[in-house]
Amino acid sequence: MLAAHYGLSNVEFHAADFTKSDLGEIFDVGMMIDFIGRSTVKKFRLQACLAGLERLSHFEMLLTLRPEYDLKGDLGMDLDEFSSGYPLKFIRNRRFNLLDFVRTAFGETWHMRIECHERCRKYNLKSPVHFIRK
Repeated sequence: MLAAHYGLSNVEFHAADFTKSDLGEIFDVGMMIDFIGRSTVKKFRLQACLAGLERLSHFEMLLTLRPEYDLKGDLGMDLDEFSSGYPLKFIRNRRFNLLDFVRTAFGETWHMRIECHERCRKYNLKSPVHFIRK
């Protein structure tokens, strides 16, 4: 997808568990497509995934994610369980605002652009989120 977008023909892709080991290299673009979801959030692996992606990404990061999750309905968690792994400041109306969490995790180092149309927002669908290093 990105190769076509940038008009590149000499592109490599690398697969590894970037949350557990240092791969010893940095890539121009790091991607997590259909990677972050309920399971990642429920197992409290979100921070490790985001930190790993950032370590591997020199210029850009591309993720897909749902903007928010209902604590009980989507995650099967109550506030006490959620707060054992995440700050409560990302909860609004018993919904975890994942998009704000990710934006905060990457801080001031990255510019965020959401590739989401009105339908994505209305139905809380997974959307591409593009980060470009400042």
